[in-house]
Amino acid sequence: MTSVGYLQETIDMKTMKEMLEGIRNEVTERGLTTRTQRFLMLPEAEMQEFADVHKHTPLKRQTVITCLDTMKKSMADGDAVSCLVLGTENRDIYILDPEAFTVLSVLTLPSMPVFMSVSGLFDVDFRIIVACRDGCLYTLKRDAAEAKSKVDLGSQPVGLVRLDKNIVVGCMDQTLRCYSTKGRKLWSIALPATITTLELMDQQRHGFKAVLVALTNCQVHVYKDKYLVDVITCDDVITGMKFGRYGREDSTLVMVSRGGGILVKMLKRKAQFVEGSHCGGPPLTQMQKLNIPKKTKLFVDQTMRERDNCVLMHLTFQHDLYRLRFNTAKAYVHSLQSSLNPISTSLTEPVKLSATVLTRMHARTHALVLQCTSVGSRYT
Repeated sequence: MTSVGYLQETIDMKTMKEMLEGIRNEVTERGLTTRTQRFLMLPEAEMQEFADVHKHTPLKRQTVITCLDTMKKSMADGDAVSCLVLGTENRDIYILDPEAFTVLSVLTLPSMPVFMSVSGLFDVDFRIIVACRDGCLYTLKRDAAEAKSKVDLGSQPVGLVRLDKNIVVGCMDQTLRCYSTKGRKLWSIALPATITTLELMDQQRHGFKAVLVALTNCQVHVYKDKYLVDVITCDDVITGMKFGRYGREDSTLVMVSRGGGILVKMLKRKAQFVEGSHCGGPPLTQMQKLNIPKKTKLFVDQTMRERDNCVLMHLTFQHDLYRLRFNTAKAYVHSLQSSLNPISTSLTEPVKLSATVLTRMHARTHALVLQCTSVGSRYT
């Protein structure tokens, strides 16, 4: 552990700075303590004073917690013992013992974590999916001390929720995306406003799971998969939500607004959500599979013939296209030379002649219209 402490009186501050910068190049910023990082940021005139103040202070390596979650230790029961999972600013994930609060495991990430979702048991097998500050999703497993898989979101994440075997992520580009646990993108929808927070809605009595999405337009959207099933309108922008049991009610949504207010909404026990009941999602008929007929032998033979003779067919098509262009140009020139075109091509005689035959009962009338096509002309 590197820090400015226990300095000898004979060490020069310039030499000390060069040594610490060399160590920083080897172990990066995360290998230095906060005191050393502060020392390297100071100008040379203030280094000696800083070193005199802190040289007898014991070394401590401190960090900041960025996100946290819980993980069941050995049993998956609701009242079983859980371990505390912490994400820190130094790109590490700490799993703490629930009784002695000792570190059970340390996992390393390529970037600072901001959101994470934990599943599994610590003593058996677990999976931690983390959204980091570099705009990527990383997966951590029990057997690996470092992240293996990586999913590039293309935008900064603002929320992460695990829905069964899928991961729903809200991004700063006003999109809600869904990925599988293996990192494959399943769907993505655009939202009418910027996302502030996400929350999982798990109604166990009816087996209904959805994602609550709070937006800056003072609305909370309820999405079942990628379908909008309900909209909750509030008086202020919602910045925090929690869904679960509150008192005697199993389905309660507690929301915190930007102005500091608290809103509590209880779901009716007979409430039912219908997929696609609100606008914002595609119709259900779009998701129905088409009855595509099977490939016949004639279709297969035609496909093989086109594949084997692709060059010859392309040359034939180009030859026919050039012939069509030539015949069109030839007919146009013939019409100009034979005066068959009703529009004059001479700049000195900008005239257009058109003839119309009007028939009514036994009477027939011929109308000839002579029009001047020069710019700004209003005469016919």
